[in-house]
Amino acid sequence: MSNTETYPSLILEPAEGGSYYLFNPAVSYLFSLVTDADLDDIQTCRVFRRSYPQYIPWYYATKGGGAITLGNGRWSRIYFTENYFSEDQKYYNGYAFADNPSAWLRLASHEVSHVAHARRFGSIILYLIIFIYQYARYGHDKAPLEIEADAGTILYDRFSNHIKAYAGRTIPQIIMSDSSEEEKIECIREYWSTFSSKQATS
Repeated sequence: MSNTETYPSLILEPAEGGSYYLFNPAVSYLFSLVTDADLDDIQTCRVFRRSYPQYIPWYYATKGGGAITLGNGRWSRIYFTENYFSEDQKYYNGYAFADNPSAWLRLASHEVSHVAHARRFGSIILYLIIFIYQYARYGHDKAPLEIEADAGTILYDRFSNHIKAYAGRTIPQIIMSDSSEEEKIECIREYWSTFSSKQATS
């Protein structure tokens, strides 16, 4: 097994001695725009690399992996498979994403939408029951809560495409730049203003 672990340092910051991660301020602000999650909930959401004994989600990391979000009205956690914390393309069959900010941000924009669901339902038991029911009835991809979460990624993509057309940049380029977190937030805020104005007139 590959023991090489790294993380996208301009997306995440380690907390509690590296036992988990938090989203950096500019990333948290970005997700507050493209999802229904509150900024405070995003800022306190803990991000984990999948490991024992909490070996979730049950996706194959060598086939692309994925993530799962758990939470309630007070806390939320997102668990990513190991390939999101590795640059070992050979070991993960080309699916190592630690140095792929686009893959990180797109999947995270989906998962952060589930943070809003956790807050909405308040109880992790109720949260899980509703998800299990919807998966059993509709299947994963057609479950209403998954469709809602996909909307976060869709809006993220639309916003990124707007920035590319408007300024010749992409969201990953902004996030991975040498600018301060405050400068990144201001940049995203300005682009969001032009994006929102365009949507209002279209």
